[in-house]
Amino acid sequence: MVYYWAANLQKVNCGYNFPLTDWCKAEAYSCTSISLPALLTMKLPFSPVQYTSNPVVSSTLKIWSQFRQTYKLKDFSMLSPLSNNPLFPAGQMDHTYVQWQSTGLAKCSDFYIDNIFSSFNDLRQKFQLTQSDLFRYFQVRHFIQSQSSTFPNLPPTSLMDKILQNPVTPQGQISALYNMILLARNNPIEKIKEKWTKDIGSVIIDEIWDDALKRVNGSTSFTRLSLIQFKVLHCIYYTKSKLSKIYSNVEDSCDRCKSDKADIIHMFWSCQKLNNYWALVFKLKASFIVLNTTPCVENAIFGVPEHGIHLTNNMKNVFAFASLFSRRRILLEWKSKNPLKISMWICDFILFLKLEKIKYLKKGSIQKFYKIWKPMIAYFEKMKTLPSN
Repeated sequence: MVYYWAANLQKVNCGYNFPLTDWCKAEAYSCTSISLPALLTMKLPFSPVQYTSNPVVSSTLKIWSQFRQTYKLKDFSMLSPLSNNPLFPAGQMDHTYVQWQSTGLAKCSDFYIDNIFSSFNDLRQKFQLTQSDLFRYFQVRHFIQSQSSTFPNLPPTSLMDKILQNPVTPQGQISALYNMILLARNNPIEKIKEKWTKDIGSVIIDEIWDDALKRVNGSTSFTRLSLIQFKVLHCIYYTKSKLSKIYSNVEDSCDRCKSDKADIIHMFWSCQKLNNYWALVFKLKASFIVLNTTPCVENAIFGVPEHGIHLTNNMKNVFAFASLFSRRRILLEWKSKNPLKISMWICDFILFLKLEKIKYLKKGSIQKFYKIWKPMIAYFEKMKTLPSN
């Protein structure tokens, strides 16, 4: 079945990326009041016979719809074009949207810069728009906002987007599509990413997610600590929210704040009783690496710096190591009703730093240890007493 999908989706990929080739133009002429790329990116369900009488095009669109339904890809895609799109009537009536294509402003996704919907001034500078295009900008913004549940953030890249954007090659394209579909079919990691995206309430860009996966085994050499990060990332820990679905007599409210639902994101990040704890943790970590950084969910949960902050590999390791102990301290006081103490986090950090030093000594790499951890050691040596909350 996967090969069947791949063989048919090759035509879909070509129709989207090369609409001006002879056979694509011939099929596009059979579509009334809509372009092929717009048809391929529409929200399901829709009836192909409503837009084309060509049996070849209709059959391809039916297979494409079946594939999307099978893999739950029913949502509107940001790869949808603006011109000749019935969902966006202004794009059918105003020829300016066709002219925008020559400047690179053709798809909904082109209105995003750094995964955020851009301001008119930013787009004006990038695509040489005029002041008279401001009303058209408002039209596009309203349209995208009505189609996207994550607005103003760019939705995560779906399997559908990856297939449409897959490079067209003379050989091996069906194999590439086959591997892509097979990976999505057998990859539970994507489902975990979708869950975290929903819990956090913002898009997790691929770079951040890839770093988070690497940090499962890359934050520390201690197996038990790596297991903590594995369980956090895969949402394995039993929260009261999860237990309430198993046992009817268990309430799902948080033991600390007594108000919100105690799911995984709440227990590690969003609980109001953790605000002061995370603020102090990030303040101390900023002292280690001499960097102004605000508390961010990417580092608190995944142990990676927020997008846009560039660190050396050593500093990334330090950042991840310190972040891991922050989560460990939360786990050690999982059922506690009291606020977490930053002094206990520091004690944990110093204890395992000694174990880290022993590891480097056994390897004969003590100089490397001091090169990595010197800023932290210098900071702790200056401390006369442990800070309090």
